[in-house]
Amino acid sequence: MLRYTAGYVTPPADLAQACVELVALRYRERGRIGEVARAIGGGQTASYSQKDMSDSIKTSIQQYRRVVPVTGSLIPVSTQAVTGDLAGGA
Repeated sequence: MLRYTAGYVTPPADLAQACVELVALRYRERGRIGEVARAIGGGQTASYSQKDMSDSIKTSIQQYRRVVPVTGSLIPVSTQAVTGDLAGGA
């Protein structure tokens, strides 16, 4: 039997809010995926940010991210304790 438990039972409020804001951002931008700029008339152009998320969202999420070196590379590690049982049968 293998049992793995990780994550939050209830996520921190600021992390949940950052996720809501990221989903809202993606929804608002759904009509211009991959679009860098658009002519809006009168010789004017609207330019769109190409960031994957806003700085405020990134700042909120960053505090819950831990990175540890593993054989010369970096991989994210959960900030929550990981518990597990590993039992093998013959």
